[in-house]
Parts: sequence; C-alpha cells; structure tokens
Amino acid sequence: MKIRAFLMAIALVAFALPVTAASPDDKATGNGIVSDRLGTATKFNVSAHSDADGANADGSATYQRATWVGPDPAPQGKVDVTDLNVAGDTACVAGAFRGDPETWPFGPGYPYAIIVVVDNGPASADPGDTGVAFGVTGGDCDDWTAFGLLIDVPLTQGNIGVTDAS
Repeated sequence: MKIRAFLMAIALVAFALPVTAASPDDKATGNGIVSDRLGTATKFNVSAHSDADGANADGSATYQRATWVGPDPAPQGKVDVTDLNVAGDTACVAGAFRGDPETWPFGPGYPYAIIVVVDNGPASADPGDTGVAFGVTGGDCDDWTAFGLLIDVPLTQGNIGVTDAS
C-alpha cells in the first residue's frame, strides 16, 4: 500500500511540473571560400542563430581576403552577428566588424559584413553550396537575400548548414 501511494505521489508531481521544450532556432553555420565574378576570394566562417521569427540574432563570423597581394597579411575581420534572415535553404547573416577600421577586410568605408548562402545539402552534394560574402555600409539583411541569390557563386571550398525553424 505504501509503494502504491509513493508511486501515485511521484506521478502527480511529474504531471504538475511545467513542460519546457527547447525552442527551435533558425541557424546558419559553417565555413567556406567564395569568389566574386572579379576573382576576389573571401574566406569566411559563420555561426549564427536567431529565434524562428528572426528576432534575437546572435553569433559570430570571421572574414579574410583569400586573394591578397601585399607585404602585410591579408585583412581579417571578426564580426558580431546582429541580423539573421532564413528562408528555406537560404540564409543572410549580417553584422558589424570589430576593431580598428583600417584592418577591416573590405576597408574602413565598409563597417558591416554580409554573408548570403544557399545550403544545397552535404559537402558532396551536386550542385554544392553557393554564397557571397562582402562588406557593406549598412548592417541588415533586408535587401541582401535576393541580391545574394542573383550572385549564385559556388563555394570553392567548405560547407554551410542552414536550418529554417519555421
């Protein structure tokens, strides 16, 4: 009888506890090298996430010019992610470069970074992932997702994962 009462008490407590499930997030993660139509290549690494509705974007990214001629190392920038827009297999990640403007990969006139990528499956998929990475004067994805899709440049190296939680 005591065991039955004990089990009933445990069951009542279990049903009374609130159920908390992890909320789904939009995500864009991975790395790659992407070249623009002029042959300028940019290495990037991104780890960004937001709520399913795009709110509370957070994360980081790094950029480095992969095609660089000069006596100094190629400019490299670290980015604090401030905007993430995910629609299906496409993600736009935006953020502000940190540090000295003279060291930003695209120069001091471009304080924000944009990465637009399309996840076409695993690294071995054909076609592979596509994307574009560049510096801009404004730091949000509003106008850049469609622009990135027009570029449609294959990554020459790397793989991106995009998760659309909606």
